[in-house]
Amino acid sequence: MPRTPRSPLALAAVPTAVYRWYDARDRLLYVGITDEPKRRWQRHAKLSAWWPDAVRRVMVWYDDRPTAELEEKRAIAEESPVHNKVGKPKPPRTRFKNSPRGQREDRVSIRINPDDWERFDAAAKSLGFRSRNAYLSAVIDWVLHKPTARTPKRPPKPDA
Repeated sequence: MPRTPRSPLALAAVPTAVYRWYDARDRLLYVGITDEPKRRWQRHAKLSAWWPDAVRRVMVWYDDRPTAELEEKRAIAEESPVHNKVGKPKPPRTRFKNSPRGQREDRVSIRINPDDWERFDAAAKSLGFRSRNAYLSAVIDWVLHKPTARTPKRPPKPDA
């Protein structure tokens, strides 16, 4: 059943909830706002990539929408949910030395055991790559089937 449109003034007076969805590791996935939770969960189930990971919800009701909107904005800015886009501060963009023509690129961080990262660097250089980042980029290009990608070589197995 389609929702009946409400005027902004009428909507402002409606009790409204701020909700938070968490995954199994208790990471905050998403912060949102609604006055119709069931309808909102149905929409998330259809459209949100994070929905299958959501296992726990915390919901706090406010007397009116403007108060809930302020709390939602604060929560997104301070609690850094993984999947919220609106209201999050944008990460700084950096120019990288090795990028073509010094173009701007976004940086992505991953966690790797430092000893493994050093061994990976040695393996990459043994294959003729200038750095582990270049080798990792080649592997990613190959996995993503980029047109210019070649199958990356695998280094010989180290002696045990």
